[in-house]
Amino acid sequence: MKIMFSTFEFWPGVLTCLNNLKSLVNEEFPDIQTSTYFPNTNRMSFQIIKDLRQNPPDILFLGGWDDNIRNILHNKSSKTKVALMWCSPMTQIDLSDESVRFQEVWRLSKEGKINWLVLPLASDFYTLSTSNANLKYMPIYMDSADLEKYKVQNVESPSDSYNADIFCAPCPRKNILNQICGLIPHKEKIHLHLNYGPSQQNSQYINFTKEIYGNFTNHGWMDRSAYLKKIQEMSFGMQVSLSESFNYVAAEHMHYGVPMIISQMSPLAKYLKPLDLVVDNPQDSSSIENLVKKIINHEDRQSLKHSVKDVIDKYNLDSKEIVLESISEMIA
Repeated sequence: MKIMFSTFEFWPGVLTCLNNLKSLVNEEFPDIQTSTYFPNTNRMSFQIIKDLRQNPPDILFLGGWDDNIRNILHNKSSKTKVALMWCSPMTQIDLSDESVRFQEVWRLSKEGKINWLVLPLASDFYTLSTSNANLKYMPIYMDSADLEKYKVQNVESPSDSYNADIFCAPCPRKNILNQICGLIPHKEKIHLHLNYGPSQQNSQYINFTKEIYGNFTNHGWMDRSAYLKKIQEMSFGMQVSLSESFNYVAAEHMHYGVPMIISQMSPLAKYLKPLDLVVDNPQDSSSIENLVKKIINHEDRQSLKHSVKDVIDKYNLDSKEIVLESISEMIA
């Protein structure tokens, strides 16, 4: 049995998801041969077509949709079954104008050219599977094995000052401006950290923060090592998004015991809800502010740190169990 993992999408989340799946297969199914094809440009090499014909995998596991995939589906061996992980939930498809691409993937799935259309949200799977028998549910999770090598000794901020971050690739669904508004009543105490590169879209968020908030540092886009070390300096992080299929930034913070304020839209929400770190309405900046106030006034910060670490460990265990069950069904 051979499985190849491939994507032409260069979003870090898609690449991380496929690499995590590959690691899980290697760990749990050692008899399965795995490989990856992650081109460094969005042009498809003829080599991949040649490999798919001459040495076809039993399963080709794709991440996201790209026009190049049409050629792969057309040229692959009939022996090879195709799974395609669609990482965007329905709200993100709407906000990001991905509906045309999703419709094509949906059609190919219904026609059986994609054997398994994999969805990461249980709610999307539940509703859509009533109309398409070729759907499969696989929650996204975090493989935390490599995070420990970046762990540093936590340095507590002075009791009267705090560091918070909204680290992400900026886009409308990230709800950045509303989160900043939720911080404004505490801007004298909370130094905000961003990691936005110099694009025109990103400069809009940077300029807004400079004008409306003021007390912030923009680090620019950081490499993984610098980013993972920086988040451990935070008093808390914020990911109050309008739509999420997972959220690696939130999960990475939580692994290091950094509390996260997230929205009800995240699959992590039901796990963080008992800690009172979930905003039910991400458009309500006063609700965001209320949770910010609770974190900075929390009486036992060490207990909170341990609790968020326990939460992400529990989520990962639960999700891996579901993913393993789905993979087992695919390779049976």
